[in-house]
Amino acid sequence: ALMLIVASLIAALMQDPAFVINGEPNVGLMLAMLGLTVILTGLMQIGFGVLRLGRIITFIPQPVRAGFCRLQDQPGHQ
Repeated sequence: ALMLIVASLIAALMQDPAFVINGEPNVGLMLAMLGLTVILTGLMQIGFGVLRLGRIITFIPQPVRAGFCRLQDQPGHQ
């Protein structure tokens, strides 16, 4: 799911006039933003672990969690 969000963000940025220099997208700036996004995502995950926010998953019913895991195993699902 995160991959789709990042891909759509990059696609939107490639068409944004603020990221275009002389008709070409500014790839360096986009890669820098992508790297920053990856770092911030990792920091958020570390923060969730330190704060032990994983226990919130106990409030989601087991059939919902099982269905999500089963969906991940479907062929062709990315």
